[in-house]
Amino acid sequence: MANVLNEEKKQQVLALGRLGWSLRRIQQATGIRRETAGAYLKAAGIAVRPPSGWGRQEPKPANEVMTRFGVESIGLEVEKCSTKAHACSAEAHKKSEEAARVAA
Repeated sequence: MANVLNEEKKQQVLALGRLGWSLRRIQQATGIRRETAGAYLKAAGIAVRPPSGWGRQEPKPANEVMTRFGVESIGLEVEKCSTKAHACSAEAHKKSEEAARVAA
């Protein structure tokens, strides 16, 4: 026969689960592994509290994304800069060339 919790421990796990305790907290309080406690709660139809996700947040949306596609529609000239291949305004391109000349 497989290992089975005695009725007292089983009722304790079910009661704590009904109170909304997390599986880790149930494990700490009862000494019963959270996997075992979760299996008993699931079998009894008690919803298990999902992990709280401490420190996890939804990613923030990007403020602005600029790709080469459609850059002309917002008035920027597409050029290949000497340092990197990317889209930049003609003014920014001139400033980077001037800075390169001054530095040289």
